[in-house]
Amino acid sequence: MPDASLNIKLISSIYKFYTEKQGELPLYFGNDVSEFKPAYVGSDLIKSRKHIEKGRLDTLVEEFFSNPDISLSGFGMLYNGELVKEYYKTPYSFDYRRVSYSVCKTVISLALGIAIDKGYITLDTKVSTLFPEHNKIFMKRDMKQLSVRHLLTMTAGVYFDEIKAFFSFDWRKDFMGSENLFPPGKEFYYNSLNSYMLGACISKATGKNLMDFLEENLFIPMNMRDITWDKCPMGLPKGGWGMKLSLRDMLKIGKLIQNNGTWTIGGKETQLVSKEYIRDMTKKQVDIKDKRLITGYGYGVWILKDNSILLNGIFGQNVYINNEKKIVIATCGSAKELFPEGKLVENIINFAKKDLFKKDKINWHKGLYSVEGRSIMLKRLKLLNIKRKLAPYLGNEYRFKEYASSLLPLMSQVMYSNFLTGIDMISFDISEDIFYMRLSDSGFTFKIRLGYHNETSYDYQIITINGKEMPIATFAKIIYDEEKRMLLKIHIVFLEEVSHKVFKIYFNEDSIKFSSAETPDLLEFMNKFVDDDLLLKIKKYKKIGSMDYILYKTRNILHPKVIGYIDD
Repeated sequence: MPDASLNIKLISSIYKFYTEKQGELPLYFGNDVSEFKPAYVGSDLIKSRKHIEKGRLDTLVEEFFSNPDISLSGFGMLYNGELVKEYYKTPYSFDYRRVSYSVCKTVISLALGIAIDKGYITLDTKVSTLFPEHNKIFMKRDMKQLSVRHLLTMTAGVYFDEIKAFFSFDWRKDFMGSENLFPPGKEFYYNSLNSYMLGACISKATGKNLMDFLEENLFIPMNMRDITWDKCPMGLPKGGWGMKLSLRDMLKIGKLIQNNGTWTIGGKETQLVSKEYIRDMTKKQVDIKDKRLITGYGYGVWILKDNSILLNGIFGQNVYINNEKKIVIATCGSAKELFPEGKLVENIINFAKKDLFKKDKINWHKGLYSVEGRSIMLKRLKLLNIKRKLAPYLGNEYRFKEYASSLLPLMSQVMYSNFLTGIDMISFDISEDIFYMRLSDSGFTFKIRLGYHNETSYDYQIITINGKEMPIATFAKIIYDEEKRMLLKIHIVFLEEVSHKVFKIYFNEDSIKFSSAETPDLLEFMNKFVDDDLLLKIKKYKKIGSMDYILYKTRNILHPKVIGYIDD
């Protein structure tokens, strides 16, 4: 992870963001995939006919989803290669891919294994030999010694990392021209730009676009369709993050690794990645000490102390492979978990210790995701109730003079460099039995349908923000606070992200009191990676003298409380 000395530019940009100077942000927009496509739902993962203790697996999974410290949105499990459980928390479903974050580092590793098997490249290939245009007289000595193996095992020690990449146009050039924190191979330093450079190395060695190479050798054979990978400013896949995978895609990757690189194609076992590479990939290559759950790192995977393998992405994206128990577990999280050492991975390990398999048949109806039935009559009654209670306020346009949050959560704004300046108007109306919220943000007007029957009655739709299509699900309800005041509470879930927003609105005669909250909570990020000593190194912050100002402004960005007045 980035150390504090690398974050000065980040803090400067956060300052510009707070002072509404987004035009000065040195970040790039437009290289992520703009079109939304539903996830492919195939039948190539076989539902298990094995016997399982009735209700036991369901009960354990329900414990995962009811734990607020974990905040799961999707869970899938294979036993002996066959699907025994798939469950999604409303409003999520198998129709959507999810940001995988660092899970895709393992996909890069598999691509490298294939390239090695085909003779295009070796682990000992020097990175500088692949990019002679950067092998100048001023290239650092350590960089000349950097090999593919160092990138793969996170032992490169290169100074250029995720944070610096946000301020760079040519990531490959700046990586190759960077200092090293230590000689390659000496220490473990987790850096997503290592995976980016691995992708660049594979493309250069094979002479093929990385996504084309993966489509041909991995995705098409495994029936993984329409996989997307966000790109760097130069148009190359980001490597260490930015790939969207469905829960079933994640299970397939786990199954491939558990099957030693083989996949059944047309009824025939086909070796997609060599057994030798998978063996070394899942073996501890780097020792990691002083961790509760982790003992080492392999080729793009974590080695856990229970002898299992973990693919991990920030905020709860995991693929857990336990060969002894013959299980693969995939999880999609919703923002609570940051890293592999968290409660979610610990719970997965404990889950795998349970004796799940007995002699009662599996209950598929309860075990698989299903859409609950909806009562049209109850919906109409709920709508009439909302219409009656909000009648004096429907159609009014409430305008904000202060920052009133943005429609898109800040985490997604940062990940896609898709920045919004904030909501300046909001209104509500009911037309043709549809409850609408209309808002203006950054010069764009959004008309969003709001579900309202009960908490399973989300309204699904696609909104377009700066040209990017984003599927969302919304739900609204009228509740009363502890002082018996009526408020409208609105949930907006971004179905491919880990992000969601919650708006709370109190109505008065000619104004509203508006508040907003969102996940992930970037305050936690700030507390981890930014400190007072760093701020004091920046001249413009000396007058502040404390991180309190940054935290105060961050809190106002993430959790604003403002007044909106009727537009006369």
